[in-house]
Amino acid sequence: MYRNRTQKSISKAKLNFYANKIRNLKSSDPSLWHRGIQLIANRVKGSPVINVPGISPMNNDGIANHINMNFAKITQSRPSIDINDLHAFLPAKTPCKIEEYVMYEQLCRINPYKSPGPDCIPNRIIKDFACELSIPLTDIFNTSLKDGVVPHIWKTLL
Repeated sequence: MYRNRTQKSISKAKLNFYANKIRNLKSSDPSLWHRGIQLIANRVKGSPVINVPGISPMNNDGIANHINMNFAKITQSRPSIDINDLHAFLPAKTPCKIEEYVMYEQLCRINPYKSPGPDCIPNRIIKDFACELSIPLTDIFNTSLKDGVVPHIWKTLL
């Protein structure tokens, strides 16, 4: 019974929301109407309006600082971590090491008929040169795991 009531309330709220949005858009000028329809259809992302009491919605720095201070209060209320209490976890285990033959096997398993990634290197070439690529790729992966850093170029889209 409660589930049915809740679902009916949600459906009614959704209908009212869209009806009110469209009714308001029809009474406004065409450019606002078009922009509102685009927002409802998730075609254009509008900038979010964050209301913080006592701070103007146009003051982005003030809003960001207020949110930051609230998050900082949470962490400042907790006691700091004592490194001596972490002795059971230290020293950290060395990261796993990828072997060259495992890299070679994985490169050989690439489907040559799939489209290439953002580097535009065809999968057929990667598969054909798996033996030559396995050694440098293994070094890159192992160094990344050891240092705990992913190469910056892998984080950017080409």
